[in-house]
Amino acid sequence: MRIAVCLLLMSLWGSGAMAKELVAAVERVHLGPGAIDFMARVDTGAAISSLHATDVRLLQSGNQQQVRFVTENHLGEQLTLTLPVVDTMRVRSAQGSERRYVVLLPVGFRGTQRAIKVNLKNRGHMAYRLLLGRNWLSGYYLVDVDRPTSPE
Repeated sequence: MRIAVCLLLMSLWGSGAMAKELVAAVERVHLGPGAIDFMARVDTGAAISSLHATDVRLLQSGNQQQVRFVTENHLGEQLTLTLPVVDTMRVRSAQGSERRYVVLLPVGFRGTQRAIKVNLKNRGHMAYRLLLGRNWLSGYYLVDVDRPTSPE
């Protein structure tokens, strides 16, 4: 029975039904409508991705809340975005608890683009301004920590 299950899984893997691309622990991605590049840390421990954001301002547009913020990549390139707030979340850390806005952000990688949920936080003091969590990985990628970063 175990052999039959293994053979079935192997055949599905080979057919592409379960195939996932391998990614490194750090990858270059393109963000937002302005399409600036970010070196992003891939973090399997984070449920939701997190983006560096400063000057975060909540705007009310009818019944829809929007947030305007500035993000900046590792090269100092800035992008100002105004996006609908899709959720808020409370994040607990060693420094305490804080509320963060969550937006849908287009993330481009290896020629494809998907909108994923990201929470907004000032990550200016961190090595990576973008953290890609399981919501970016799930169903698409597997992390190989020995793999070099894509040259993209």
